Amino acid sequence: MEEAYKIGELADEANVTKRTIYYYVSRGLLPSPKGAGVGTYYSDEHLYRILLIKKLQENYLPLDEIKKRITILTLEEVKQIIEEDNIDQNTIVYEDSSEYNVGDVYKRIKLDYGVEIHYCSDNPNAEDLVRKLYKHSKMIEED
Repeated sequence: MEEAYKIGELADEANVTKRTIYYYVSRGLLPSPKGAGVGTYYSDEHLYRILLIKKLQENYLPLDEIKKRITILTLEEVKQIIEEDNIDQNTIVYEDSSEYNVGDVYKRIKLDYGVEIHYCSDNPNAEDLVRKLYKHSKMIEED
C-alpha cells in the first residue's frame, strides 16, 4: 500500500525542506500533490523522485538536466536507479529538438579538444560505430 505524507512528513523523510518540495513542484521536477487544502498529501512517488533528484545533484547535474531525465521515468525506473546507485552522467535526453525524436535517450562520449559524439542509446549499431570512432580518435590523438 502506498504511503501518504503531509508536506512536513515528506520533508523529514527525504531530508529536504518544505520549501524545496514546493520549489520542485513549481519547476515540474515533481508532480503536484493529491488533494487540496488541509487534505493535501504526497505519495511514495514524490519521496523516491526527491531521493533521485538528490543523487543526481550529487553528480553536479543542473535542475534543468535532472528534469529532462526524471520526468520520462516511471516510478519503478526511479526506484531501480536509486537501488542500483547507477547514475550515468553521460546520458542526455532530448525533449524539444528538431534533430532528435522527443524522449529519445542519447549517450555522450567526450573525445578531446571539446569534441563530443552523441548517439541514440537504443541503437546497438550506433554503439559499435561509436566504439570504432573512439578508438580511431585515440590513434589520431597520438599522431
